Amino acid sequence: MIRQAAIRAMSRPDSAEYAWDPDRVCVILSDDAPLSAALEKRLVARGWRVAVYTHSAVPGGGLDVLAPPLGRVGALISIAPESTGLAAKSAGEALLGNAREEAWLLSQFRLARQLSPQLNALGAPRTWFVAVTRIDGQLGLGASPHASGVVAAGVYGLVKTLRLEWPSVFCRAIDLHPELDAPFAAERIVAELHDPDQTLGEVGHCLDGRSTVGVIEEHDA
Repeated sequence: MIRQAAIRAMSRPDSAEYAWDPDRVCVILSDDAPLSAALEKRLVARGWRVAVYTHSAVPGGGLDVLAPPLGRVGALISIAPESTGLAAKSAGEALLGNAREEAWLLSQFRLARQLSPQLNALGAPRTWFVAVTRIDGQLGLGASPHASGVVAAGVYGLVKTLRLEWPSVFCRAIDLHPELDAPFAAERIVAELHDPDQTLGEVGHCLDGRSTVGVIEEHDA
């Protein structure tokens, strides 16, 4: 019997409201200004305190360089660089894109280590660690020729590990199709943040709807 990962269609998530701790901040890391603005607007409307930074504003030292103005972090939403999931026009651009994506992936591990004490603080309300890619809206398993195996395997593996090590933290990887516009993409992210189901680690959104990774079994011939 052969087991193989495959995309499984899902319905839209349920929605639960979570009280936001006014002493905490949601950090959005993104170089996509339209998406950052749309996401910030929707979260602020729900009572979240939000701080938006580009990836270049947070060098190797992580979020520590932004303290104390930043304060305690209650949520991190880190959106992969724009090159992720986009077709490169030349070999040179492909190398540059891979370098940016790999740097972003490594930063997720550093940020997880840095934020662990804050996100796992005893008695804290719900906290979030969310990584957003723009591969194909199907977690790199779709028919798109732009899927990035290194980023997909690395960040989704990290989220799976964090879900085991941080049972009180909402950890999720979200893959958005590159053609989704900023308002719709922001709406999908917010919907995932308010999903009460913490058993789901990774989810994709494309033009055809929402999906996750399942396992199919095929009998040997």
